[in-house]
Amino acid sequence: MKTNRVNWYMAALVMTLLALAGCRSDGGSISEQLLDGDIGQLDQDGDGVVNSDDNCPLVPNPDQQDMDGDGFGDACDSDIDGDGVDNSRDVCPRNPDPDCTAADADTDGDGIRDLDDNCPDTYNPGQEDSDGDGVGDACEDTNDRDGDGVPDSEDNCPDTANASQTDTDGDGIGDACDPVDDSDPATAYACGTAASAPFKPLQAPDAIATGDTSLLCLNGCVDEPGNVVDSNFLNSATINVPLNLVGTVDLDVVDNGQTYEGPNRLGVAITEPDQLLSLSLLGTITVTTGLNGTEQESFTDLTLADLDLLGQLNDSDAGFLVFDTVEDFNEVTVSVGGIDVLVQLGVIAVCASENAL
Repeated sequence: MKTNRVNWYMAALVMTLLALAGCRSDGGSISEQLLDGDIGQLDQDGDGVVNSDDNCPLVPNPDQQDMDGDGFGDACDSDIDGDGVDNSRDVCPRNPDPDCTAADADTDGDGIRDLDDNCPDTYNPGQEDSDGDGVGDACEDTNDRDGDGVPDSEDNCPDTANASQTDTDGDGIGDACDPVDDSDPATAYACGTAASAPFKPLQAPDAIATGDTSLLCLNGCVDEPGNVVDSNFLNSATINVPLNLVGTVDLDVVDNGQTYEGPNRLGVAITEPDQLLSLSLLGTITVTTGLNGTEQESFTDLTLADLDLLGQLNDSDAGFLVFDTVEDFNEVTVSVGGIDVLVQLGVIAVCASENAL
């Protein structure tokens, strides 16, 4: 019976494809492709499983689940549990027990009955619920992962419920998840957003960050350079340096709205300082300042400082390259090169004091 049903299904598929008479990418029609004998290698529903292996060739079902083992995947089987009762009339469409009642129903077939399932229509046997709101992670609105009613894009604690969005120190991180209760400007090297912060990030729209963004990246490139000057201190631009590069890969930041008078302190917030130190890569990084297109100072003897960011990034996975400047500047270039290993350097922000120190 199973073989007959599958053969009937494949025959229906052939008739459907012939009726479509669409065009192939090589100019031939679907009809011609069928005559060529390669129907089994088609993937009509686009689910990544070719027709010859697909138990629902016209309905996307990459998981190929077939609860009753009848050769028809659950996604297209009119009787998923194989109890002889059509799904539309079956009180328990995934439970073949004739004594099953609505109270025992398990719509998504994850082993958790609907009455106890925090995602009754979405398969989630683990019942994970990160924010404890009674709605499982598998079916939680992905735009508000902590379930506090504030979209992630606007939430100052996207992983911690804080509907009030209280931010006492004004550093952009809500009190509910701020690792620094009261950001102390005296301990910060740069890049705070609090009004009292002595150092500020070079930010858009006045500041613009550029770098080679070529897709092939054969001679090195920079991914997402704009991340360096945006207001999100949890992302970064990435300087990609290929093996045995001749020359350097540069990330340039120009602030068209501010000249940073010397003496000053310049900080470049970077990711993964431990990796940098272990690979002895600090000597391959050069930071250069400029003023209206003219080079001012160049720094190659760099040391890694603790990172505070006034609570923005108090994290062991980030650090600061910090040095004192003498000349005025409104441009900063971070260059990486001269190494025989493949490396990626993440740059979070470039920061300086708005006034001479």
